[in-house]
Amino acid sequence: MLSPSIIKRLMLSRFLFNNAMEHAHAHNEFAPYATANLLQDALEIFLLAAAEKMNAKIEKRTDFVTYLDKIDEKLTPSNLPFRLRLIQLNKLRVAAKHDALPPDAKEIETLVTVVQEFLREATQLIFRVDFTSINLISLVENKTIRDLLTEADESYQRRDFAATLIACRKAFFTEFEKRFDIKPLEKEASTQFFGLITEAPLHARSIDYINNFVRSPFDYIVLDFTKIDNNLIKERIDPVVFWNIWRLTPAVYVDSDGNWLVKHDLEKLEGDIEQNATYVLENIIEILIRRQERNKSSRYARNGLNFVLAVKTKNARIFKKADGHSEIHARLPDDATEVNVAARVPSLRTDESPFWEITYLKNGGFLMGYMSEDDLDLNSPPPSPPEPSLTDKQLKDAIFGPPKKRKTITKQG
Repeated sequence: MLSPSIIKRLMLSRFLFNNAMEHAHAHNEFAPYATANLLQDALEIFLLAAAEKMNAKIEKRTDFVTYLDKIDEKLTPSNLPFRLRLIQLNKLRVAAKHDALPPDAKEIETLVTVVQEFLREATQLIFRVDFTSINLISLVENKTIRDLLTEADESYQRRDFAATLIACRKAFFTEFEKRFDIKPLEKEASTQFFGLITEAPLHARSIDYINNFVRSPFDYIVLDFTKIDNNLIKERIDPVVFWNIWRLTPAVYVDSDGNWLVKHDLEKLEGDIEQNATYVLENIIEILIRRQERNKSSRYARNGLNFVLAVKTKNARIFKKADGHSEIHARLPDDATEVNVAARVPSLRTDESPFWEITYLKNGGFLMGYMSEDDLDLNSPPPSPPEPSLTDKQLKDAIFGPPKKRKTITKQG
């Protein structure tokens, strides 16, 4: 397996080469200068990656020809291809950079093709991978997403570009779209739990919206565009790239049984789509890695425990607000002996005792809201020690039950 530093160098080399190709087709007097310099930079970055892979000692001020010699020594009896043409490019670049001599446009066009073929052949020779699809998939920590990206990469290698786009969209859905699913609202009429179920915009969080606007399974995903854009900026992900991926790939949806549904969008999956598949595969890995690193750098006060207080009032009331005159959400069952507590807050009324934010889960039931401190025993030890907190899946299963079978939770954690 290639190291992250080698992968990043190869990707940088590809990025520089792609920029060189764009400048090669630009019609202005400075384009040949830029193309020559970018081609040379792409080659040097590639050769540094090759030297690292082959353990070839390269000094900081090594000249270009020595790069080729050092790597050829390690490749013996094989050799790097296009040696003379690469040296020709190096000389042309020196003349353009140091003497301001304009490169011939036709010669530059030929050298772009030479460098492209060199990068393809040398990558297979040294790294045993395809230059156009080398990526950072191995660095993705989420196994589900990593498997989907691997599927996309393998499809790309087979030149099945439609399958590449579909697998990329599945990874995109899993990371970005899944949390905007409104289908679970069909199982829960109370607005109390909507924030736990979906991050879809408020206008879409209703059965009426589902009845009026959901015409196919893909309509269950209702994105909050403003929220997404704000998060992208915070995570330093280019919104243009993000929405390009969204536009270039077909809609997908995963049902309650875990089956993937795909919208066979003819405009996106038929015809000459190689360029789109290349763009999507390369960029989705980049943004997923960037998001992963951003999330890893975030810090939260969570310690993985639920805190428990004993209940001293039988059938105690659970309020919607920290206010004894507010709406009563529910009452604790008669046999409730303890509740999970998150925080102690002052009452909205100055003449009342403080309240506690509580949750109660037992025998498939889920309650949440505010309980008066008067109904809790703060002095006696809790009936059981703190235990690991529920995962998001356990919490949702406790509320709605898993597909076709409700789950029973008899203890926290």
